[in-house]
Amino acid sequence: GRREGDTIQLFPEPVTDGNEVRCLFLVHGIRHAHKGTKILNGTRVEVTREQVEETLESLHEGDDLDIVPEPENPKNPQAIVVMGTPLVPVGWIPDLIVEDLHRLMEQTQVTVTVAHVNGSDAPEHLRLLARLQAAPATDFRFFTSERWEPLATDGVGK
Repeated sequence: GRREGDTIQLFPEPVTDGNEVRCLFLVHGIRHAHKGTKILNGTRVEVTREQVEETLESLHEGDDLDIVPEPENPKNPQAIVVMGTPLVPVGWIPDLIVEDLHRLMEQTQVTVTVAHVNGSDAPEHLRLLARLQAAPATDFRFFTSERWEPLATDGVGK
């Protein structure tokens, strides 16, 4: 949805093609990126709302985005911050894929680039679409951990 209170978001399943993993995702938490101090790579980082907005406005399709683990994040110690340039935090990797992304980053180099940037008239949760790519990622699949096991079975196989 387009309203700030909308809570349903469809997420395309990441694709594994040969030995490459690819996915698109909306950068989450843009409206919170300027709030509080973040500890990133051992450095305290603070930015203003204006810096976040300037960074978003300066991004173009294909630009590199850095991703930096944020283990001190009070909401999720597995959080990964998405950084624009010049190293301004603009949001976070969605919690939906963050656990698997940590596993992937242990195996191979992961790159994140800008797929599309909407203007300041778009709701903040729809501002930045990013593209994640990783290769080689032989036999890696998202959504395979115990977290993704069904809560119940439909009785088949009993």
